[in-house]
Amino acid sequence: MCCPPRSRARRAYNTFFRRGKRDEAVLGKGNWSPELVDQFWRFWALLVHRAQRIEENGRLDVDEIYKMFGWDAQ
Repeated sequence: MCCPPRSRARRAYNTFFRRGKRDEAVLGKGNWSPELVDQFWRFWALLVHRAQRIEENGRLDVDEIYKMFGWDAQ
């Protein structure tokens, strides 16, 4: 809905993970540079905000998103 294939948002999202793989090669597995982590979470917050504007009632089920990505619910 907010990040369809071949969209600018999807390309930006994938760019973070390509840059993260390069950082992992230098910093060790699972480690991204602090700057990249900060940039990613700012991007993620904007993406969620955009999705909330598109969603009818303005609310997203964050636990469902975490479950989709296999993350621990918070």
